[in-house]
Amino acid sequence: MYYPFSGNANDESGNGNDGIVIGASLTSDRFSNPNSAYYFDGVDDYIIIDGAARSLTEYAICFWYNTTTLKWGSSWKAGILFSGNHATSNRLGKPNIHLEEDGTVRVTGGWPSSGNYPEVVSDTGMGNGKWHFVVANFNDHVNAFELYVDGQFVGADTSYTRPLHLENKNATNYMLTLGFRNGNSQYYEGMIDDFRIYERQLNKREIRALFLEEKSTSIKPKVPRAYKVTSNGKPGGHGGHPAEMAFDQNYCTNWNSGLRAPRWIAIDFIDRIDIDHIRLRVQQTPIVGTTTHQVLISHDGLNWEVSEEFTLKTVNGNFINRFYYPPLRDVRALKILTVKSPSWIAWKEIEINPEDTLPIQVYPRGPLKVSEGEYVDLKIHVNTLDKKVKWQLDGQDIAGANSSVYRANQTGSYTALIGKDDCFLSSQPVIIEVIASCPGNVPTSENLIINGGFGDGFVEFETEYNFVRGANTSREAAKFTIATYPFQFQSKWTACHDPADRGSPMMIVNGATTEKFLWKQSVPVQPGNTYIFSMKVASAISHSVAKMQVSINGRILNNSIGASNTVCLWKSVNATWESDKNSVAEVIIHNTNLESGGNDFVIDDISLVRCNSQTIEEMLEEMGSDASIILDKIHFDLNSYELKPSSFVQLDDLVSYLKRNPEIKFEIHGHTDSGGPYWFNKPLSENRAKVVGDYLVDKRISRTRFTTHGFASEYPIVRNTDRAGRYKNRRVEFKPID
Repeated sequence: MYYPFSGNANDESGNGNDGIVIGASLTSDRFSNPNSAYYFDGVDDYIIIDGAARSLTEYAICFWYNTTTLKWGSSWKAGILFSGNHATSNRLGKPNIHLEEDGTVRVTGGWPSSGNYPEVVSDTGMGNGKWHFVVANFNDHVNAFELYVDGQFVGADTSYTRPLHLENKNATNYMLTLGFRNGNSQYYEGMIDDFRIYERQLNKREIRALFLEEKSTSIKPKVPRAYKVTSNGKPGGHGGHPAEMAFDQNYCTNWNSGLRAPRWIAIDFIDRIDIDHIRLRVQQTPIVGTTTHQVLISHDGLNWEVSEEFTLKTVNGNFINRFYYPPLRDVRALKILTVKSPSWIAWKEIEINPEDTLPIQVYPRGPLKVSEGEYVDLKIHVNTLDKKVKWQLDGQDIAGANSSVYRANQTGSYTALIGKDDCFLSSQPVIIEVIASCPGNVPTSENLIINGGFGDGFVEFETEYNFVRGANTSREAAKFTIATYPFQFQSKWTACHDPADRGSPMMIVNGATTEKFLWKQSVPVQPGNTYIFSMKVASAISHSVAKMQVSINGRILNNSIGASNTVCLWKSVNATWESDKNSVAEVIIHNTNLESGGNDFVIDDISLVRCNSQTIEEMLEEMGSDASIILDKIHFDLNSYELKPSSFVQLDDLVSYLKRNPEIKFEIHGHTDSGGPYWFNKPLSENRAKVVGDYLVDKRISRTRFTTHGFASEYPIVRNTDRAGRYKNRRVEFKPID
């Protein structure tokens, strides 16, 4: 809920929970805008906010206030800024934020019947006639609350034993009040502006951003230049070397290399921070094989959770950047654990949120959906004049992509890297999904794939992989099972669930190291129709991800699409297929990644649907009788003007329409893709229009009713950047004329 108080107390979030003003009057806000804040007289003014019969158990309260009057209440030295309500009992918690006569801001969990109550109190001087920003986080699940004033953390309390949630259960109870606490004559005198309620807790970075009136993505949390660093050695190897180490924040500069071959290295930040960038460098001697590491984080310095696992290949002195979007939130301590290493390693440098990180922004930010055959220009918004530029797709360098603009037309995660020598900094990823759709967005048929969701187990499809019933204890490559969660196949894998129906089965795969097809099924299709193939894939572990490639009747539909490096993040693979004269579609799925390390994944929701074709008459009714319509079932091979057999179905429909409407005169337009020079494409497009006209004449449509024209590649309907786009641009159009 959001109340900017711009002339009223309406909820501008769109939830409709408008405030009810009792006596408070409009005044100027902190930017001197008139009628943009509320003044409370300290006598009987307040605002009621009704939460529409809802209950909040984890939330944040934010607002600005300004006062010079610090007054006594009835029994407490306070002016109430905010008071929450609970509909069931006065003995339950009622969160409050109030201002003491000594100028301190105080947040409490409620008003107990006797004894002391938990509270967090700010410094004095908060009633000095200036605007101050207050944020209070409440978490009813762990009975905790915390206070921030002017973007700075004040303190937290976890000792409160009563509920902290906000609610209103009926028409006689409201959620909260501003400027007054129900049941007591405690009123606030001063101004309040920009009141917000978030149905979650805010982190320090977001709070700081709100205070500075900036977007949260532009705020990088400050990190101390020295941390408490500890480590231990590998079992049977070198001993650990606990140490105090200062961190050099200079761009790509070494510091102390005194930690030799630790099994893990831990960094205690003392305070909690957000991490969006870890830059590290190791020395490996001798350089053999790969080392596998885990990044673990702790929110309390005691309990650890795995954030990610990554592999370094024969690394000796190169920089490795780990980027997190969204950031790792509220991290008290970080641990990097060496899970596997054939040799000893030494940590040469570790930096957390390096201050030299360039503000690399790529626009548009995404996630983006792009129609098949289209593209989107990704642009770097930073000066790259004296720096190298690289683009990556799913973590792999894109050959030849070294300018500040990259034209993206594949599904995947795109990042821009800028740097010098071997040190590169990366943008946050832009997620793009290429969508295949039926021409004219016509509806589709039922899914032709049988058991595409694997609900019936290992039936109705073929594979060259080996089926395992239960766990893959041997961990051999090219094996799979049908189960609900990946960890049921290998215990160290994750608990991904079905993307459409939680608890439903999926195909769980340990990738092959030699060429094998993963999945195959043949289904009947209708000649001369458009079909849409789709499936979903996700990684079971984060490195060396699977790469999906689909073919139908030997025609490859897509470039290999890599699964996400983020475990359990489902990615769609889809493409258009024209059946031409085929009456059967043999669909085959390959994983083109043949690496032995990693390459573990899950697939689900395989489908093939037919686009329900519109007749010529239906298209004209939809688009208008004088519209130019694409004869989308008439196709030509590359550099050819010979009609494919699949074209005859739609051509016969056009003949039938023209015979029913003998008064219609029309034009036939031929088009090519952009491959080849104009002098070649111009006559090719003319011949494509002419061959359609010849077919109509053969079917007794008078040549006096129409003319034919060729436009080469002058009028593309989609981008000519890939095979699917070029295929759509090789077309013929029918245009009725007066």
